[in-house]
Amino acid sequence: MRAAAIAIGVALVACGPSATAPSPSPTVRQTFTPIPTTLPVRVLNPYALAFDAQDKLLVADGQSGRVLRVDTRTREITLVAGNGTKGTSGDGGPATNAPLVFPVHVAVDAAGAIWIADVDGYRIRKIDTTGVISTVYTPTEFVYAFAFDKTDGLVFIEGNRVKRLALATAVVSTLNTELNEPHGLTLDAAGNIFVSDTSSHRIVRVDPRTGVLIRVAGGGGAGFSGDGGPATEAKLNQPRQLVFDKGGALVFADQGNNRVRRIATDGTIATVAGDGSNLIAGDGVPALGAGMRSVWGVAVNAVGDIFIASPPAARIRAVDAKTGMIAWVTAP
Repeated sequence: MRAAAIAIGVALVACGPSATAPSPSPTVRQTFTPIPTTLPVRVLNPYALAFDAQDKLLVADGQSGRVLRVDTRTREITLVAGNGTKGTSGDGGPATNAPLVFPVHVAVDAAGAIWIADVDGYRIRKIDTTGVISTVYTPTEFVYAFAFDKTDGLVFIEGNRVKRLALATAVVSTLNTELNEPHGLTLDAAGNIFVSDTSSHRIVRVDPRTGVLIRVAGGGGAGFSGDGGPATEAKLNQPRQLVFDKGGALVFADQGNNRVRRIATDGTIATVAGDGSNLIAGDGVPALGAGMRSVWGVAVNAVGDIFIASPPAARIRAVDAKTGMIAWVTAP
């Protein structure tokens, strides 16, 4: 994994502070509407995905105010957190009894605890392995994504900054301030921080020691181009969640292009799902021929299958690593 991460860096290009984007990216507040106090256990508005220690798929189901767990083999869906009402109470009790406001990110730490970015609740919350929920951090700006480093730190986006919370001491430090409405964050095996700088239409790498920002993909304005060539010369359109697969390639949701794309370890970029249309169509066909609508979330399992979340389509789909075929996992 370390060698793969280094190889990606070959095609990187240094850059300075972000330029102002021509138009702001959508925010979750623009889609917020009231929901009923009782909801069926089904995926309604999936924003981000992650696998838990049992290889079950966790879903930050934004507008419903819940975190769900999906067995991708049986398609059974169970409730992890959120009681169907909007709020920030419930700390110290069962997560299933606690209200959430708008969860947009979910991740699992090395101990198996589940962490949630409740963006409109201005909270990062944690569910321990007994199911008890607590608030770990209360930001002053939106937190859209986070990841864990190997030195007991939580690295996260707050507003236009990359920050780090030392979990042992609760000390917060700022690593970089050059971003423009970032929405996705992940770490590679070497601890480098990769961020979807959404309104600058690029993906960047942030050195965790120096805070220096390096462009990895995009950055030339919104658009779609570059497949088969260097990612630094490609155009993206509002990239969102991103994740490394087991081989060290970086997979991300190119939301404005209605596609999922991958940056290989040699720095080249390719589309792995989506034909660019915003149609909800194509299950049971090659993923490159499927229509997608505004993809936000991605996750990759141990065998390389790619799971894709589309909030407005209210569904999760999967691309089979062996066949390249796409199929639904959850649907309204």
